Amino acid sequence: MTSDLVLNLGASAEPKLTWLGPMRNFSGFGDEMRHYVLGLRDRGHAVRALPVADSPKYMAGLSPTLRARLDAAVAEPAQDWPVLVQHLQPHTLRHYAGVGYYVGRTMFETTSLPAGWAEQANGMDELWVPSEFNVQTFRDAGVTIPIHVVPEGVSTTRFRPGLRPLVTEGLRGTVFLSVFEWSSRKGWDVLLRAWAEAFGPEDDVTLLLRSYPLSHTSARQDEISQRVDAYLATLGRTRADVAPIVVLDQFVDDREMPRLYASATAYVGPSRGEGWGRPYLEAMATGLPTIATRWSGNLAFMDDTNSLLVDIDGLETVPADDEIAFFRGQQWASPSVASLVGHLRWVAAEPAAAAALGARAREDVVARWTWEKAVDVAEQRFLAIREHLTRPRPHAPGGPRVRWVGEQFQHTSLSLVNRAVVSRLLDRVDVECRTVERPAVDPYAPELAALASTVGPVLDGDPQVEVRHQWPPDWSAPEHQGALVAIQPWEYGGLPDAWVEGMAAVDEAWVPTTFVRDCYVASGVPAAKVHVVPNGVDVDAFSPQGEALALRTTKGTKLLFVGGTIHRKGIDVLVAAYLREFTRDDDVCLVVKTFGSGSVYRGQDMDERLRQLAADPSLPEIEVIDRELEPHELPMLYRACDVLVHPYRGEGFGLPIAEAMACGLPVVVTGAGAAVDFCDAETAYLVPAEPQALSGTGLPESRTGYFLYEPDGDALARTLRHVVEHPAEAAVRAAAGRSRIVRDFSWERVAGLVAGRLAALAAAPATRLRPLGLELDTQGKHTFGLLPDWTTSAPDEALRTFVAAFTPADEVCLAVWIDPSSSDDELDRIEERLRAAVEAGTADGHECPDILLVTDALRPGELDRFYRSVDVALTSAPAQAALATSVGTPLLVRPGQEALRASLAQRRVPAGV
Repeated sequence: MTSDLVLNLGASAEPKLTWLGPMRNFSGFGDEMRHYVLGLRDRGHAVRALPVADSPKYMAGLSPTLRARLDAAVAEPAQDWPVLVQHLQPHTLRHYAGVGYYVGRTMFETTSLPAGWAEQANGMDELWVPSEFNVQTFRDAGVTIPIHVVPEGVSTTRFRPGLRPLVTEGLRGTVFLSVFEWSSRKGWDVLLRAWAEAFGPEDDVTLLLRSYPLSHTSARQDEISQRVDAYLATLGRTRADVAPIVVLDQFVDDREMPRLYASATAYVGPSRGEGWGRPYLEAMATGLPTIATRWSGNLAFMDDTNSLLVDIDGLETVPADDEIAFFRGQQWASPSVASLVGHLRWVAAEPAAAAALGARAREDVVARWTWEKAVDVAEQRFLAIREHLTRPRPHAPGGPRVRWVGEQFQHTSLSLVNRAVVSRLLDRVDVECRTVERPAVDPYAPELAALASTVGPVLDGDPQVEVRHQWPPDWSAPEHQGALVAIQPWEYGGLPDAWVEGMAAVDEAWVPTTFVRDCYVASGVPAAKVHVVPNGVDVDAFSPQGEALALRTTKGTKLLFVGGTIHRKGIDVLVAAYLREFTRDDDVCLVVKTFGSGSVYRGQDMDERLRQLAADPSLPEIEVIDRELEPHELPMLYRACDVLVHPYRGEGFGLPIAEAMACGLPVVVTGAGAAVDFCDAETAYLVPAEPQALSGTGLPESRTGYFLYEPDGDALARTLRHVVEHPAEAAVRAAAGRSRIVRDFSWERVAGLVAGRLAALAAAPATRLRPLGLELDTQGKHTFGLLPDWTTSAPDEALRTFVAAFTPADEVCLAVWIDPSSSDDELDRIEERLRAAVEAGTADGHECPDILLVTDALRPGELDRFYRSVDVALTSAPAQAALATSVGTPLLVRPGQEALRASLAQRRVPAGV
């Protein structure tokens, strides 16, 4: 993979394609590569071939015409070929100098990949695999980059009915052909055992084997025959005890393969696993009824309408002594001998029906599986890559130059936020995205193409603002002079000390909720640095209107949980309340959509426990959805359910809550923490919760300390029952919730907030390049700041009001800046006025609250540093108000005592911090 996601070549470049692989040998990969390379070249594309693993024997048998075509592909000039397809096994995919975009054309035949192979595959920009089977197995193995299905094909003019048979000697009756390399994966033992059980020497049938030892296309005389005899002996049989088996020991040239198929009545291959299954497709093109295993890649083109599929007896682990080392410990199918016996006997007993099945197979192959159609798909992918590499990126003239750092093309909430915001900024700011991710979301999909074109060092000049939204966070100072923004949610109360220290390099921290802002401020991050920029929802996609996802349950009310089944999300509280409140007889089902059990939450989740509970018929019904949903299926899931329940202990935002509300669901959530920004008694059902300090968590050190909210399980159970029994009331809150999200939390509104902050930051020098604030010893108290103009009476009034409003018991402080350059006479007069104000404010006898005299030397242009160091500015002059506003500090203009007390009350420091 390149250092960034793609290489932007500019609109004038015309990216060309190099294809590396075993083009000049007998392998299946070689056959594929020849057809793709020559097919694309026939369509006018400049494709350069880099052959590996040449076979002299194969090359010696080439026709002059084919040799000339292959030589021409190899002879293309070796320059300006930025797109490289590697037609190889996953573990051999690698990087080469001068390549701008990597495609891996590959496949595998088991349920997963050997250790380390997924990492090799993830080094590509995308993979091409022949079937959905490999999409799933590669994903299960940990491949995260885009995977595209690019099928194989077959020449239906070469492989066709009516050819002169290649073999006739020794054949009788119904002839079953099998072509394979002698390896355990090909199921030769299953085939021979089934043959021995299906037929006796008196039956008018023949098994014709074209087999060869592993990694050899030919064998010494009688080698395969000896292996057949040896295996039959393990069954207590000899050749004389079974129907005839004819073994072709001689080499069959590729040009003669169509005639070999013409020698047979049917084709059989009970493989344990295929990436594709080329011989099956060739046999079907020849019009043969074809028997194959009901598992793996061949199911892309085989089904019960065109083939005879052998059932499997589950999956089996490849033994440690398998002849191919990389298969050892993997899992593949265990083909059923009994099922295969049945198919063999049916073909022999029903020749007319079998022939009709072969004819249908031929029709299907001609209609859908030719090489022309396969090359169509490869061409479409190449054109999409070429278009992406040459597309001019979006540009907003006059907009601020912004660098956005963080993943864009994953299925995570972090990536979703980046993708949703940046894609909506493209016409407002000049943006470049920096990411070294391996995409799981296709960056070349039409809706993402403009965003993907911004990836890489594409700005003309240094960024004016750099935004980092990534995990783990990066607190290092940027190499440029622009402002630095960190987007960093948090769920556990106090921040890690390292984060607080890291914030010194940051101009602004953007957090998704007021709760997180309060956590930052309580941990010592200057309040003026922290801005609430919420997450959003695509309110058009997430809406009450649209298709619902099909669920297994038939219960009338479906309670939904979406997220990782971990302690912080409160799933254990929900399950306990649900099991306590409901029974199997209740018309209620708890639907749980899990997330991250194989990645971010591995080892923390209770997925397996949920599956056990779901399988217990004595318990209230639970349906677990543990497959990965496509993006369009998530709104369908919300619409399929009736209530979203999310009794979290800690959240930075709670995106599933907002998504469910946008879909018109009533929500039952924790009544504290992040979600209260959009959930209240009008829009949601709130579950009481109390903060609980955390210890021994393994989290980094925090002087402030960590905590989570503990929801009241009994109150949750009662609320669930109430919502189930009062659907009309719940619908009213759901409607209010939808309105709240549409009004305040659409991605369009969020993008507008972001654009405003970016413009403000770009218009001013980066504050991190000079001391941001003053080191005020306020001991974490709510601090009012006063920049007094001693030529007026306003400071005296502000001092008296503050002293009268509070006592030493209140967690408040008044910071008063005293210009250290004042003369001694001026300082004496200031001291007298301070003393008089304190005496007047404490006339009722109470003690004076904390007052901090700040004597840091500040030049006129640095007075904003004082306001950046306090929570609220007390002002009386317009100039002071403008200064406080410019740095984002809340202000009170000539406040009375009640206004000061209200400011303290509104300081939403989370309980427990």
